[in-house]
Amino acid sequence: MKSITVYEFRFSLYKIYTSILLLFLSLIISSFLQFPTVLAQGTTNIYDLYNKGADQDSLGNYNQAIEFYDKALAINPNYTNALTGKGVALAKLGDHTGAITYYDKALAVNPNYINALTNKGVALDRLGDHTGAITYYDQALAIDSYNTIVLVYKGFALDELGNHTGAINYYDQALAVNPNDINAQTYKEIAVNNLSNSTEPIKSYNENLTKNPIYVNTSNIQDFIYLVIATILLKVNHIVKTLLI
Repeated sequence: MKSITVYEFRFSLYKIYTSILLLFLSLIISSFLQFPTVLAQGTTNIYDLYNKGADQDSLGNYNQAIEFYDKALAINPNYTNALTGKGVALAKLGDHTGAITYYDKALAVNPNYINALTNKGVALDRLGDHTGAITYYDQALAIDSYNTIVLVYKGFALDELGNHTGAINYYDQALAVNPNDINAQTYKEIAVNNLSNSTEPIKSYNENLTKNPIYVNTSNIQDFIYLVIATILLKVNHIVKTLLI
């Protein structure tokens, strides 16, 4: 039986090591060639669709925003961000009743979703149901008592109900969190004027109070995959080099 030298043995291990690396790299390349298709078909696409809807909403293209939210909801009908986003877009188009329908769908999935709670309160305010609005603002504040947006909204609803002192109290709470909150400052002045029975009371314009949906930033999935692959390659390289020593 022919014996092999140390050099031949190491050379054999080197060939095995090279073959493993080539196989591994071919699998990586194959995966990345398929990545766009997987991304388009996978659940990650829902975030891209949602963000496109949010972008259209920020540009004032509410109908286009709804189209993207609908595409996201076609993938996952229980996606609370898209449900609430569509509600916000409908509200901006003046359909507050339709907006509430989508906020309710989001709340059916997650009763503590503060964005849907707040926006439902806003929609009820727009429809003149200030008492109903306060119910949802209170639920939102039970989750986040320092949310200045909700504090201002509750102050607005109280002021519309004639409770100007109560309104001022909530504006003050918002200003205690953020002394530079323009909405809190402006609407506190309105409430103070209303409280003092000014002969020319300042009219409250609901449209000045706006609530933007919370946008989801997608993570860079490819960067994460690159990091995992690099880590694996380093581990394989370390193991093989140990065998060659």
